[in-house]
Amino acid sequence: MLKKRSFVVVLAIVMVLAFSVGVCAAPTFTDIADSWAKDSIEKMAEADVVNGYPDGTFRPNGEVTRAEFAQILYNAVGEKYDVEKIKNPFVDVKSDWYYVPVITLYNDGVINGVTATQFDPNAKLTREQMITMVSRAADIYDCFELTADTSKDIKAFKDADQISSYAVDGFTFGYQTGLINGMDGALAPKGITTRAQVVTVLDRCISAEKVLPLEIAQEDWVDAKQYAELSTGITMAYVEMGQADGEPVILLHGHTDSSRTWSITAKELAKDFHVYILDQRGSGNTDAPDNRAYTTMLFANDVNAFMNYVGVEKAHIVGHSMGSAIAQMFAALYPEKTDRLVLMGSMFVDADGSYKSAREMYASEDFDPTDPVFLDNWDYVTPGILDGKAFKAEVEEMMVYIKDETSKISRRAFTNPPTGSTMTTMKHVYEWIT
Repeated sequence: MLKKRSFVVVLAIVMVLAFSVGVCAAPTFTDIADSWAKDSIEKMAEADVVNGYPDGTFRPNGEVTRAEFAQILYNAVGEKYDVEKIKNPFVDVKSDWYYVPVITLYNDGVINGVTATQFDPNAKLTREQMITMVSRAADIYDCFELTADTSKDIKAFKDADQISSYAVDGFTFGYQTGLINGMDGALAPKGITTRAQVVTVLDRCISAEKVLPLEIAQEDWVDAKQYAELSTGITMAYVEMGQADGEPVILLHGHTDSSRTWSITAKELAKDFHVYILDQRGSGNTDAPDNRAYTTMLFANDVNAFMNYVGVEKAHIVGHSMGSAIAQMFAALYPEKTDRLVLMGSMFVDADGSYKSAREMYASEDFDPTDPVFLDNWDYVTPGILDGKAFKAEVEEMMVYIKDETSKISRRAFTNPPTGSTMTTMKHVYEWIT
């Protein structure tokens, strides 16, 4: 699968290939002065994304076939397979130039045939077919930085009832992300897609800048989580906030906490930084493998794997409580990836450190992490400490959610980190790296 950073370059190559048969490059075009797509055409031409015809025209109203658009999407975002080993249900797609893109995108779930056995490659591409392919590609390949305005409803268009059932989601996606805006109050779902429309939609996909939330309400926190499949074998939940082009900050929570414990602090950091707030293994919505122990080194390796996943080469690492121990371990193991190290409510990463009493308590057969009395003492705010504070109501609301989430944590999530703390200390690490 292509990564986002390479998408623009690949798409430029794709558009050149898709539109260059029988044509030649031209820096300007004689027939676009009055075209509604003039800006996109010129922008894509200047970037060597599209070419014009030998007579100096672009022919913005030229129509695009289903096979041509399949080729564009395949070259831009398609996985490369041995197509001889994957399913081909279409009797009209054999050894043609479009065989590989059509069959690959079909098997990936991006495109379908007009029937169960026919793709109809030379048929003209309708607007609803185009936006459906784009929306599926965006979802399956995660290749565009698009932000949806969910308040926008396609029912506002006078011909919304003419959209085929399969294309409703695609049009909703296209309208809410600004890829399509309609024409004279209509979406024209059955209309034929033109070269100008293709260039414009793909220009909007390329030009879209990632927009991150600056603040997330407590009731929306879980829904805001994204999921990363890490090389360490777990799926990690995380929340992303702030400035897309800001310096990256990674926030690491304490024992049995989750990313939510940073929710109030994160909105302040989001004003200036690109903030990643992790649910660490065993906590929140991240996997809790049945390991005997979660060592500090294991947690640190998860952070490294996460950075690799999101493409962050170096970050400010901020840890609280257990998170501070993980931050220390990460900085020791991966100094080249650590910009600034911030430790809050910190502890030494040591077998005889502050986890000793916790280990003893968890070893008791009477220990029940779901006991309300235990939870009231485990997740609490020192009485009076919030009095007079402007953020008192925010903290109290957050704590209601935290107590509920803590009550759902497995006994394993309570016991594995303290057990793991006895297995890898900073002394061990420094001996290994020196």
